[in-house]
Amino acid sequence: MLFPSKHHVVAGGLLLAVAVYGLTACHRCGRVDVVEAEPARQPEPGSWTLTIVGTNDFHGQLKRFPTFASHVKELRMARQSDGGKLLLLDAGDMFQGTLESNMVEGHSVLEAYNALGYDAAAVGNHEFDYGPVGPDVKVTQPGQDPLGALRARARQAQFPFLLANMERAETGARLQLPNTYPSILLEHRGVSIGVIGVTTIDTPHTTLADNVRGLRMRPLAATIERHARALRQRGAAVIVVSAHAGGHCEDFRDPTDLSSCREYEEIFRVARKLPRDLVDVIIGGHTHRGVAHWVNGIAVVEAHARARAFSRVDLHLSSAAPGEEANNGQTVLTRTEIFPPTSICVQGDPAPCHGPSAPPDPVLTEVVKPFLQNAQRESSVPLGPVLQSPIRSTYDNEGPLGNLITDMVRAEFPRADLAVMNAGGIRTDLPVGPVTYGDVYDVYPFENNFAEIQMSGDEVRALFASNLTSRGGFLFVSGIQVDASCQGGELQVTLKKRDGSIISGDTRLILITNDYLAGRSHGGFHGALKSGRVTLHEGVPIRDSLVRQFRHMGGNLTGPEYPGWNPREPRVRYPGARPIQCRSQQQLRENPISE
Repeated sequence: MLFPSKHHVVAGGLLLAVAVYGLTACHRCGRVDVVEAEPARQPEPGSWTLTIVGTNDFHGQLKRFPTFASHVKELRMARQSDGGKLLLLDAGDMFQGTLESNMVEGHSVLEAYNALGYDAAAVGNHEFDYGPVGPDVKVTQPGQDPLGALRARARQAQFPFLLANMERAETGARLQLPNTYPSILLEHRGVSIGVIGVTTIDTPHTTLADNVRGLRMRPLAATIERHARALRQRGAAVIVVSAHAGGHCEDFRDPTDLSSCREYEEIFRVARKLPRDLVDVIIGGHTHRGVAHWVNGIAVVEAHARARAFSRVDLHLSSAAPGEEANNGQTVLTRTEIFPPTSICVQGDPAPCHGPSAPPDPVLTEVVKPFLQNAQRESSVPLGPVLQSPIRSTYDNEGPLGNLITDMVRAEFPRADLAVMNAGGIRTDLPVGPVTYGDVYDVYPFENNFAEIQMSGDEVRALFASNLTSRGGFLFVSGIQVDASCQGGELQVTLKKRDGSIISGDTRLILITNDYLAGRSHGGFHGALKSGRVTLHEGVPIRDSLVRQFRHMGGNLTGPEYPGWNPREPRVRYPGARPIQCRSQQQLRENPISE
């Protein structure tokens, strides 16, 4: 049976005329660099609250949208009752990740976002994953547009997409997409609100390289500052940035306490480079972690991933009546409240889920129903194995599901010496019960193909040294043993065959991985696709191979854990915690493999 790929269309998909309750924007600009509000009115006197709800990295989790919609509806009603306003923003990675989204290239997600009444959304790195409209995920024939699917989603959106920091490498001109702007001006009660959209500097390395060839990124902080100053000059009383770039904090009890945060991560570095009092709020994303903290006087928030939570910041504003001396007649921000990430608790979530209860919204339930039903027909097909307990995914360290997937990749190429897969590509656990096509899709939603690379022992050692001393996703390996230790400030790596013999530096090895990793210009592979030592196998996508292998397993995965994972004898060994601190200056300059 041929399983659906990203291009299948839901027949009779629901197109509802749902009112969009977002702030009003006028798309009447000849020069496409800002969507301006209607001509500013005199601010209405009095105090009011602007509630900013931020989402990020929803990754096509359509089944969770109706519950989220109830939270949004409740907050909108609260603001409408007290004369305030709710601003709903997304920080990118809207589509990629589920069958119900990928089957229709994100069309289903945009239907839901339109119904939710989003005011704007930043373009994330995974918005480029679908490539041309249709079954191909990258250009394979003349006339195809590598950004075709993204252009279609931008046209479908009833709100602007935001992308200020991507440009054509040859000309330096900003990338032009339909309904996509670097910044917008919105208005409520005569007060202008500026919103800027940027995406991670790593975008060219965190999607399929072919789809962003010829594009490059502008630095985030400098781009934000330039547009923020322009928006202030146009009268913006508030500046909000929707950034597909993020951080990681563990403790949200005190927003002024950054001791639990990884302050080296991108959004913290960006916030600290911005002039004080220029930007008020940053909605972050990309790292799939939580942030709800003050950084350089800016409220920076991020709400994990996969529609498990949303961010919230309340801005309390005050406007003086005409002729009053207070505030010189200007609107001022008097107080800012940062809320911890608010959990979106959906029936069936593993306990405990700590968040306010909210029944599914009936309008959004109807919007997503046909897409979910269509996906369910495909996803419910059982493949054979039955799991007595989940096979867990891990991101920072070796784990059972990563080892299983990497073993399956190597099994596809018996002559290969080793297989390597990245933790960022393995998105969730395999759950208890019969393994279905939908389970495999959730675990590996990307349209990657196999890449076969000829590498020396020294190159493979450098690959693992780079990964182990980075803060990105772990590299899983099958076929060899990797031993690492920190000696004299340098990470020493030894490779061994399965029989225990040492692999010398000049040994020629055949490595199997995915085309995403092989095409990276950093992170240890150093642009292997350009080296001439890479063979792409584009006939069978990796996910289809995994499906076939699960079918052949039968009941072989009925034990409590995958037998290829032994925490006492890992495949990648190093003493203590992951040796991030053992980095040479060259390794410090390399970027990690990230989401």
